Amino acid sequence: MKKIFILILFLSFNLIFSQTTEASKSDSTYYIDKVDTMPEFPGGINEFRNLISKRFNTAVLYKINGTVRSQVKFSIDTDGSIKSVTATGDNQILNKEMERVINSIKKKWTPAMYNNQPVKYWFTIPFTMNGM
Repeated sequence: MKKIFILILFLSFNLIFSQTTEASKSDSTYYIDKVDTMPEFPGGINEFRNLISKRFNTAVLYKINGTVRSQVKFSIDTDGSIKSVTATGDNQILNKEMERVINSIKKKWTPAMYNNQPVKYWFTIPFTMNGM
């Protein structure tokens, strides 16, 4: 009787946890930290940085004194589009400009891959600027 109870208990835990895992995978807000293939911008990360520098409004630097830092975090969706852009750092002027610039980029990334499936992935880029 004791062995049957332990077997039923073991099987019920497997059933419960397998259903939870499957529900999480189908959730639209599900992100994977460790992926098989990292997301990639067409032309590489240096091309992405060049595009940012071309679109950056240098007039905001006149309002900044000294060196300031901003860290921009955004999601690369399963279709490669940029979503949920947020910037944090020393200066709100720089943060808002970085958010504007990243949101203006419409060129799609190659999405991150996990188990041969495209997945959402958080991407973070640090920036340091010297004011005028």
